[in-house]
Amino acid sequence: MKKVLLIIAGVISIGLSIYCFNMNEGYYVIREVYGGAAYTGMQNAAAETGINVKCLAEIVRFGFGSVLMIGGLALIAFGIPEKEKDAKKQIEEPKTKEE
Repeated sequence: MKKVLLIIAGVISIGLSIYCFNMNEGYYVIREVYGGAAYTGMQNAAAETGINVKCLAEIVRFGFGSVLMIGGLALIAFGIPEKEKDAKKQIEEPKTKEE
């Protein structure tokens, strides 16, 4: 049962990684330099912050997607060999006839 759960968790993890890679992280803010107004510094800071948030969202999306993909593949890899060992064990063990 544990082997099946590992494989199921691996498939779910890979599915979440695909979802993560396909997420839309937003759009870049049009970079403009504002000048002359009383709030110029805040406008420039807001535009720069928007660009920084977009870059951070791309990094986080790639990081989580990669971790989920690698983790899912590892879970599946750990689940499959156990299943093969059990199948070989059942073939090798002779069945005893109980009367």
